[in-house]
Amino acid sequence: MSNYITKFFIVSFFLLFVSLFAHAQIPSSGEIISFEVSPENPRPGDVVTVSIKSFSVDLDRADSIIWLVNDEIISRGVGIKQMHFQAGKLGSRSVIDVVARGTSLGTVSESITIRPTEVDLIWEAKTYTPPFYK
Repeated sequence: MSNYITKFFIVSFFLLFVSLFAHAQIPSSGEIISFEVSPENPRPGDVVTVSIKSFSVDLDRADSIIWLVNDEIISRGVGIKQMHFQAGKLGSRSVIDVVARGTSLGTVSESITIRPTEVDLIWEAKTYTPPFYK
């Protein structure tokens, strides 16, 4: 009987010792909120849709989600995980910040920068047309 009690205490001590060094899998750095931008490469003046999602934090339990474009509040409210804005001129920059506040999650913020671009491809070959070609 004392052999079983000894084994029980050894196993209990081992489990207690392991639990002291266990950590939760909460990211301490990196992206907590992910952005989805549509269209991915906006042109100047396009209406851009930005939505957020998170696998680390439950955004549906946030007390408020605040969207800022160039430090100006665009929308604010509970459960607003998507917003629309118009891209600026060619070469301009739009910084989109999102701040999620909640009693259980604290304050979480992320930002993304969008620069509208436009590319014209010109294809010219160095060739010639032979004489008397129809």
